[in-house]
Amino acid sequence: MSRLRNLTVISIILACSCSIDTFGSGTAGPPTTSGNLTTTSEPGTQSGPLTSETETASTTAGTDTGTETDTDTDGEPACNKVDMLLVLDNSPSMDQWDARFINLAFNFEEMVTGVFLGNAGSFHFGVITTDAYEDNTDGCNQLGAIVRFGGAQDAPCVFVEGHPFATEQDSLTEALGCMGLVSNGDTNERPMQAMLQALSPELNGPGGCNEGFLRDDALLVVVIITDEDDDHAHVDAQGNGGSLGDPADWYNQLVELKNGDPEAVVVGVLVGEDQDTGTCPWTLGDIDEKDTMGAEEAKRIEQFVNMLPFNHRAVDSICRDEYISFFTALFTVNAQIACEEFVPPADEG
Repeated sequence: MSRLRNLTVISIILACSCSIDTFGSGTAGPPTTSGNLTTTSEPGTQSGPLTSETETASTTAGTDTGTETDTDTDGEPACNKVDMLLVLDNSPSMDQWDARFINLAFNFEEMVTGVFLGNAGSFHFGVITTDAYEDNTDGCNQLGAIVRFGGAQDAPCVFVEGHPFATEQDSLTEALGCMGLVSNGDTNERPMQAMLQALSPELNGPGGCNEGFLRDDALLVVVIITDEDDDHAHVDAQGNGGSLGDPADWYNQLVELKNGDPEAVVVGVLVGEDQDTGTCPWTLGDIDEKDTMGAEEAKRIEQFVNMLPFNHRAVDSICRDEYISFFTALFTVNAQIACEEFVPPADEG
């Protein structure tokens, strides 16, 4: 049985690599007012609205986001390689955001390739879920493995270069249409552990499920979309354990995977707002979350994100009316600047 939430619309996505406007604006503009998501930070990091005196404008809900940035005009790529990982919550409660995600999928090719990856030499793109994705085969139904089956018929996701991930040779719209539209996952979301496992030597090394995805000499861009925090069991209303470790552990492990260089990473997240003042407070439904509404405030995920350098992070609300402006700002500002400033590690060979 298909695991897609909306087979009719997704079938259109798989057949079309153009930009189509559905469910809302197909062009990026200033973010709509969608609550008052705030960011928290560890000592020594900047909190509050993610803006900068140096033209960056990472987003918080309800805050206009500038998208102007200097781009290369001489035809040379801003950076030679980019690895992009989408960590997608596939639990049942995510069904309530379908229209926003479908609109994003329709515009993904133009938005990402046109404004950012088109100015990079090479890119890898993969999608993982927040649980062990059971439709994967060949031993890759494990946490962190890139989605290998999807689309309207749960068909294999086949890419030009034969990897389990898309490259610059593939259509990002078709790639997202196959890898990114999954549902009915475990209610014990573990986005942080899934992310770290996806980038681990075990999965990226020879014979691993994500073999060759993470490259030492590529800028890493991670996007996390979830409507629940990555909680400890003792604070999770559902009794779930969540990911191993704490925000500082996640940060340290991620940076270690990028040769100890925090400026080799950009992370953007769409998460829940403040429970008391936000526009979509989280109301837990039955055991499988079929009638769960709103989104849980993601304090721990935000703590992790805010440990990254200022220009390398973006936090916004999953409850906003559309996700296109967030993604556009993330790629035209944060990722673009990081790309231009990225210095790959020296080749020891």
